[in-house]
Amino acid sequence: MALVTSDESRGDSRDVYVPPSERGMVHHSYLSPDGRSVLIVQMGSQGEFPPCRVVPFQGAGDAKVVGPANRECLSGAWSPDGKWIYLTVNTDAFHIWRQRFPQGQPEQLTFGPTSQEGIAMAPDGKSLITAVGSQDSTVWMHDKDGDHQISSEGYASSPKFSSDGRSLYFLMANGQTRDQELWVEDLVSRKMERV
Repeated sequence: MALVTSDESRGDSRDVYVPPSERGMVHHSYLSPDGRSVLIVQMGSQGEFPPCRVVPFQGAGDAKVVGPANRECLSGAWSPDGKWIYLTVNTDAFHIWRQRFPQGQPEQLTFGPTSQEGIAMAPDGKSLITAVGSQDSTVWMHDKDGDHQISSEGYASSPKFSSDGRSLYFLMANGQTRDQELWVEDLVSRKMERV
């Protein structure tokens, strides 16, 4: 899925950017205020979201990676004067970053346990709007006695029964770290512990 431009009648179409892999897709694009560059969000051939890129609108020149290296980028915006790029990037969660354009180092603007996704820049460039939230996932079990919540804190996923059916294993992230830990609950005693 390439980024293409045309006139209002869909004539004079031309490619602005074509992803390097056949299965790559440009999902979002943001034209710079001066009309010379385009900030793009693309999906790679395996369904991953690589860092955002800036490409020349005229199609001549290389794509420049922006934002933190090797991190997913889902949305972006330009400051009204075109001197800054704003991005939502997945570090420990999705956070807002900015980078001076055309040369500058990425700077993280938001921190904490919540994620920020999407950016709408105010016309005066003094503020922006984003969606802020967090995800929660719990493990539940349904048996002859009804529904039972197994995990109560953190983000739990991937439940699996032991071969004898007496224990339930699952992964849980507590929000303090990016990594998940293996937990187990003894389904008879209801004792839960980190493995």
